[in-house]
Amino acid sequence: SVAAVNGPLSTVVSGDADAVAGLLEVLAGEGVRARRVEVDYASHSSHVEAIREQLLAGLKDITPRTGSVPFYSSVTGGLLDTKGLDAEYWYRNLRETVEFGKATEALLSDGFRFFVEASPHPVLGVAVGESVEAAGVDAAALGTLRRGEGGQEQVLRAVGRAWECGLGVDWSGVFPGARRVELPTYAFQRSRYWLTAPAAAPAAPAEDRWDELEAQDPAQLAETLGVGRAALDEVLPALAVWRSTRSRERTAESWRYHVAWAPLSVAPADGLAGRWLALRPPRGDAAWARWRSGGRTPAR
Repeated sequence: SVAAVNGPLSTVVSGDADAVAGLLEVLAGEGVRARRVEVDYASHSSHVEAIREQLLAGLKDITPRTGSVPFYSSVTGGLLDTKGLDAEYWYRNLRETVEFGKATEALLSDGFRFFVEASPHPVLGVAVGESVEAAGVDAAALGTLRRGEGGQEQVLRAVGRAWECGLGVDWSGVFPGARRVELPTYAFQRSRYWLTAPAAAPAAPAEDRWDELEAQDPAQLAETLGVGRAALDEVLPALAVWRSTRSRERTAESWRYHVAWAPLSVAPADGLAGRWLALRPPRGDAAWARWRSGGRTPAR
């Protein structure tokens, strides 16, 4: 069964273990990048039907209601009234194909441009980036925590990244009692010397994908790219240094002033007007100068 369609290039299948293993062999032979997801259950396949009655009985007392936050369902692939999230819905959620890609497309179509994956480690950011790229719009796909980095520092780093991309952030919880002040001026001339920051732009999907690559487990990344671990260990650090250097260079370049000039065409004067005083040194071959008096003979 097609278990999930997370994006234009990200699909998950589910079923009998031997059937999945056989599919992986076929895909590898055709040059399609694929890997096994290490789970011990076959959700979103016919195997879920064996627990349907048990699941419905366990969730029968759920009384859903209409929520105040718009809810885009990965079951229907679009906006859904949460009043319909009953036991049957959650069974479908486990049995049917996950339409995450369609839900993302619906969000993009409705004008949403910030996607924050709240999880212990980014998993769907790449798929969101695929949908953003396919839609041809500017949007940011952001994460929160990362594997091995689950502390407050990482949370604040993620919030800062969201603010950097233009998402409104309420900083009062981090800096209680703080207030916004104007940047200081030059001490004597009282004029601003701060550069005006450009308008924040959403992060490019390519940057997000690079972050995903850096954050992955090296062994898993080597398997994803289809290269040996030794080759990855040799190339990845060099690529990371190159990317960091290029990023600093591009940032510094954006801060520089640019000076340009163009010649001006000045029409020649028709003639001299008013009274002029000519000053000439004793030697006849020396240069001479003129001084205009504005119509009056200057005093000697």
